[in-house]
Amino acid sequence: MDDSLDSVNNFLDNTGITYVNLFDYKNKENEATTDKNLSDKFGIVGLPTTVFINSKGLINHIHVGELSKALLSERIDLLIAER
Repeated sequence: MDDSLDSVNNFLDNTGITYVNLFDYKNKENEATTDKNLSDKFGIVGLPTTVFINSKGLINHIHVGELSKALLSERIDLLIAER
């Protein structure tokens, strides 16, 4: 992916997305790199990818691909039940 941080932030602003998003870059110029980085650490192999992290800070589930509202609600309910 070759998007800049500015273009990603513009996209998020224009679509009204307010939930936390991570931009995976490693160099000081805020440009995406092919070095081992956050996507490698999380085992992300495709986009979009949603990582569900529980209240203990541990990865509960990784979903690759489009996420429906129903599946998102289900995964959130499972996280809440885990507490």
